[in-house]
Amino acid sequence: MQVYYDDSVKEAISEAESELATAVQRINESVYERHREELDSVKEQYGTIRKALSALQKDSAKLFASITDELNNEDFPPVGLPEAALVEDDPWAVYDSRRSYTEQLQAYKAFQSGETAT
Repeated sequence: MQVYYDDSVKEAISEAESELATAVQRINESVYERHREELDSVKEQYGTIRKALSALQKDSAKLFASITDELNNEDFPPVGLPEAALVEDDPWAVYDSRRSYTEQLQAYKAFQSGETAT
């Protein structure tokens, strides 16, 4: 089995991985450095926006708290809700849970044919 196993491959892979990581890091640093001024400007703008947003959040929280307090202290007029009228049981209803299965089928068939249920 030793004929097919190369101990040096693991070390070579590790070295190649290390070289690649170093090269990628150098490229990243180089690209970021070329755009450093723009990045700093964007970071500064972002900081300004965050401060403005924070102030806006505080102001709006105070405003909504004030609105909530005012609405909670308001005397709203009572609203009368309409009530449904009671309906008498319809002896000709298509479905009636008091019927047996057979009676229910007969009533449904009668309904389908236009007759009144019994």
